[in-house]
Amino acid sequence: MKASELVVKGTVIATEPYVPIDERSHRRPYTKLTFKISKVISGEKRLNGKTISILEMGDENLKFEGILNSKVGQSNIAFLIDVNESTNLETKLYGIYGAYKGKFIEDNNSRKYFRGTP
Repeated sequence: MKASELVVKGTVIATEPYVPIDERSHRRPYTKLTFKISKVISGEKRLNGKTISILEMGDENLKFEGILNSKVGQSNIAFLIDVNESTNLETKLYGIYGAYKGKFIEDNNSRKYFRGTP
């Protein structure tokens, strides 16, 4: 997790299917999360309170073993990497570092965070 560029706590406010059209991605389906940051744990502190876009592997039709897809309203801690190296926050995309290893989901009852396992 030391290789992640940004570690944030926040809430998923929207999701949408996303398929990159480039040779690197092999047209794998992702879910694009609109994520409202409540706290920057590590990285660019200027992002506190901002909304960012995060790509998550899989979508509603294709699930990857051990990777729980995020839902609207869910509170997460995410270890992120810069996917497209854009300097414009509106077009910048982040990815979850290490797939399931880089995302922790808050349990609404216990208020503790957990992650899926493969």
